[in-house]
Amino acid sequence: MSIPDNIIRYKSLFHFNDISSNPYTFFFETLSFTKKNEWTSSFTYDLSNNKFNCNHKYLSKLHFNLNKILRGNLNIYGDSFSKNDLVLGNLYLYYIQFISNYLFGHPEAYEPFKNDDLIKKSIIKGLESIGDNFYNQEYLNSFLKKFLINNKLTFNHLDIIEFNVVVPALPILFGKIKITIPKTNWIIKTLITE
Repeated sequence: MSIPDNIIRYKSLFHFNDISSNPYTFFFETLSFTKKNEWTSSFTYDLSNNKFNCNHKYLSKLHFNLNKILRGNLNIYGDSFSKNDLVLGNLYLYYIQFISNYLFGHPEAYEPFKNDDLIKKSIIKGLESIGDNFYNQEYLNSFLKKFLINNKLTFNHLDIIEFNVVVPALPILFGKIKITIPKTNWIIKTLITE
């Protein structure tokens, strides 16, 4: 049980060209985008204290929209986990296709996993961690420093925002047989638009 050698390589709609040496890291782009005004309204930079600040009213709106975008349909690009075509869908659908391919060698044999609560909870927890990170000052500082230009927080049209959803190793039970699905990283990129 592993990723086959003759996998499909998908093209990015936005010409992203990411690769990873980890065979369990996969790249996606959102089909909907965040708005520049949501970012500029949510965050400011205080030069005198060298600190990023949040406007929680607007940050809540940003989280709501980000959540909607990240839970929507995604386009996989780069190396797939299968030698067969994948069904376009959200992160949950891609993940159960990954499990199906890992166990059975084909991504469309995912019916046994469609209603698995452990899988659903792991995906939800991974997506929720993105919003939670904005309340972690260390993460927020690291994340926003990429947008600090000449000591001014600047979000531009077509800037790229990247998130990593980590799904831990999960046990799958078939009767008395327990198989552990490896830990995976799901890198999701979205664009900022006007």
